[in-house]
Amino acid sequence: MHYIRTAEAMARVLDTQLEPELTKILSEHQERLAAYYDFPFEDLAEFLIVEGGETLADTEAAYGRRLVESDTFIMPVELAFRHSRWIEVVFILSDDGFGLVLLAETGEGTDALLLSACQQALTERENFDPGHDG
Repeated sequence: MHYIRTAEAMARVLDTQLEPELTKILSEHQERLAAYYDFPFEDLAEFLIVEGGETLADTEAAYGRRLVESDTFIMPVELAFRHSRWIEVVFILSDDGFGLVLLAETGEGTDALLLSACQQALTERENFDPGHDG
């Protein structure tokens, strides 16, 4: 598991042997965040990467707060994307746009509760219709 809160931590993680798709996803985020050169990385986003075999309990302990209850995320999901081996879920945590990017590997050994919450987030995003009044 990786919990990235600084530009230096992002660089260190990208300097390790990561699954290629994860490297691509993180590199693209790093490039986007670098465009906000007036703001330090720590003011823009944090990243929580959960690989197969890591538990939701360990993930929440590393993050320092609960993420999932009853198979859904506690915080409102802003965006959710399916990559071939990863599910990316983005949460906006403050009014100034600071966000959490959660990346969960979808392979064997992925925590079932975390994967269920990610699937729920994907379903909600797929069913979201901004033109629908309810």
